[in-house]
Amino acid sequence: MQFKAFKLAPLLAMLFLAMALPVEAETQTIFHDDFEGSALNEHRWPWQLVLSGGSISVDGGLLTLTYADVRSSGKLRYGEWIFKVRPHQADKSIWLQLASEWDSDGRMGVIRVEFSDIGSLRLCTYDGVDSYVCDMGSYSANRWYVIRIVWEEGRALCYVNGTLRGVSTQHIPSGLLYIDLNNCIENGSTIDLDYITLESDLEALYDRPILTWFERGWVPDASWNDDTLTYTLSPHLDVWMPLRVYIPIEKRSYLCEVYIGGVKHTDIRFMRCNRTLFINNPSGSDTLEIRLVDPEPWMVQLYYSLLPLGIDIGVLLKAYDRLKAKWKPLPWMLLAIFLLLLAFAIYLAVRLLTGVRV
Repeated sequence: MQFKAFKLAPLLAMLFLAMALPVEAETQTIFHDDFEGSALNEHRWPWQLVLSGGSISVDGGLLTLTYADVRSSGKLRYGEWIFKVRPHQADKSIWLQLASEWDSDGRMGVIRVEFSDIGSLRLCTYDGVDSYVCDMGSYSANRWYVIRIVWEEGRALCYVNGTLRGVSTQHIPSGLLYIDLNNCIENGSTIDLDYITLESDLEALYDRPILTWFERGWVPDASWNDDTLTYTLSPHLDVWMPLRVYIPIEKRSYLCEVYIGGVKHTDIRFMRCNRTLFINNPSGSDTLEIRLVDPEPWMVQLYYSLLPLGIDIGVLLKAYDRLKAKWKPLPWMLLAIFLLLLAFAIYLAVRLLTGVRV
């Protein structure tokens, strides 16, 4: 009987893919919208408010807000916020800001670019207790402005059309902030936005997981336990929404297991190139835990490849992790077995290509 070598192809492809080195990521685009289409993307902008007489429209690659307020699902903690905006009036106030959720004391953190009703452009920072305002000169109606906010620990810088116009080192928020395009200050106020982006050098900032995207509702409270390698998120509402969590470079080869109320959630996807864990369709109202396990890198890739097929080898990988801690040569033994299998596969392929029956 002729050996059907082609049956080995899927296995060999998976092994070669699993052994591939991950792409090193630097500054990541956490959130971006250039407003293509005919309506706002509800996954990017899950919170939308239109007051009486207002409107939200998307046309020709522009978002137009009249007496309306929208908030993003993408979240940032230090990094850059870049957007291109055109106010239609210079006598109505507009607040374009990075803002946090209200805390239990009714306070929120803010980094705000304010187009004031007296034609002045301001950078405002607020840490939930005190605020600081920096005057950045005047602005004109119906003119485009490219605003770039650089948010660092203890400092915020504002560039207007490429020129540094404002710096604040006072009352800088430190928590996770979302985009809030607040055009509800005065009725009749209208603005156009051409694009908007959040970027961050996550590698330089974090040595533990961090939430970067939460689709709806208040951002969950988060904590990290370095002893158990567990990232815990506690919801404010009684339902979970899709979310994304950044896994730092030091833990890029760890296995991420997701539990909600102690029940394993398997509708997940992990992008090793930018180390983002996508948690899709979570359900329940209990605490969500991401537990990290440290097997070999190729095992992690195999785990995420098999999980969508309904094959969960997490228990085996955790057992391997415990065994490896007791017997250090185990990874080398597995490498030797893999090389032997690879050599055997090459041997079979050569025999097949030369027409030799096996």
